[in-house]
Amino acid sequence: TCASSATGEAGQCRQPSDTATPDYPISHPLYKSGDIIELFNTDSKDIQIVFPSIVKGREFDTKSGEYIYHVTKTTDGTDVENIPERFLHMYTPYAIGQEILCNIGEFRPARPIIVKCTVLGYTPAAKRGAMVLQGQYSVKVHETRANDEYTTTLPVWKLQRRYLAGGSL
Repeated sequence: TCASSATGEAGQCRQPSDTATPDYPISHPLYKSGDIIELFNTDSKDIQIVFPSIVKGREFDTKSGEYIYHVTKTTDGTDVENIPERFLHMYTPYAIGQEILCNIGEFRPARPIIVKCTVLGYTPAAKRGAMVLQGQYSVKVHETRANDEYTTTLPVWKLQRRYLAGGSL
């Protein structure tokens, strides 16, 4: 047995050397399966295209001492594994008037059609969980060489934003 002060969350005995990278979680995970998140690196100096993704699972990585996640990208249904928790951020609805990017093409097309849009309104379907993806945005699609400006309604998963550390563009 070990002293109670040397016991980890799951009741394992800890040794002083375990404090650098513990083999048990030292904090609770921030996200759970079904949460809608965005993936981006707050330390990157590059512009990142950010879109909603759904958390599929998580596990504790004993090598890094942090949770890693498995997510599905809503843009094309691709599963992405082993993402450190620091790159996940809870999805926050876009503000009215915010300039974003809209996919006006079909799901999993050979070539998505991404155009600039402006948010005109938002009707949420839920505050947390997969139903967030069923929320609807009213958007103004900007004029392009192929299309005149028009207004339409798109689900959450068809919208993206540009992110630059320090705030959204």
